[in-house]
Amino acid sequence: MNSKRIFGILSVLLFFNLVVFNASIGSAMFDKSTPSNQISPNQSVVNPGDLTETIFVPDTMNITNDFLNILGYHQTLNEDKKIRWKINTYEKTDNFHLSEGDKKLKSGDTILVQIETDPSKSRTRVHEWCSVYVNDVNARYPSTDLHKLAVYKFLQPLTINITEDFIDYTNHVDGYFGYLANSVNVNHTIWEVQEDVLIYHNTVYSEISNKTIITLEFDKKTGFLNDMNYEMYYTNTTGHFAGANFSLIRLHGWGLPYTTTTWVVWIPIILLFTSLIVALQLRVFQKIKIYRESKKHAQRE
Repeated sequence: MNSKRIFGILSVLLFFNLVVFNASIGSAMFDKSTPSNQISPNQSVVNPGDLTETIFVPDTMNITNDFLNILGYHQTLNEDKKIRWKINTYEKTDNFHLSEGDKKLKSGDTILVQIETDPSKSRTRVHEWCSVYVNDVNARYPSTDLHKLAVYKFLQPLTINITEDFIDYTNHVDGYFGYLANSVNVNHTIWEVQEDVLIYHNTVYSEISNKTIITLEFDKKTGFLNDMNYEMYYTNTTGHFAGANFSLIRLHGWGLPYTTTTWVVWIPIILLFTSLIVALQLRVFQKIKIYRESKKHAQRE
């Protein structure tokens, strides 16, 4: 076996091992559960009058500095870390808009959360270490508190530092999700802790006939929001309807939804790369060239 053939085989093996390593990390980080069913608010609008709704954090606890200071996040949330979500479904009446910061959302938009610095160095100043972008344009919030609330729905903490200075959580020392599952201070009718995910589901009635339903699913390994389903029905004082059905899904490698494995991209690349190595080893390209030249020579004769 000559050196070129040995080099080709080693190249294939090295490339394949790198792919397997990358894919195994991706599969360990991302949950594969199925998003919930959707509804369609297909109702006509008699008198369109714009209504804008901003989605903030689930109403669970006060996002105070004392609370933020005892939280810990996933180890990958360090400087320059970027996490993306994409609007998967957005059906709405003409007079209804959802916003993120100062940006009105539309179908197909991408939301990016960028970690500017290590959160552990300044947990309470969320606006300094985390920024939110809509289609790579910074989404600005009217206040620091609203910025904190916006970020908190994308990134759930993983650990909670039990201290006597806060509240006695000595019975809930198995992490933040363990606290949510067991603490008497948490509304367990809206929070559900499963083996791989944490689900928040809440229905809010603001006025008669006005209803908002929101479901958030967080990955327990990372604390990242997997997907969001948001349904809003609003009838104003004149009886005119406004509403929307909205879903947001997290992306991972190659811009794929977290429910889709990156193997759908890696397998064709592996096959192409392997075929190229085999073709070079068998001198396929030289043989094709010789065949064409022989054919042209035969035609001239």
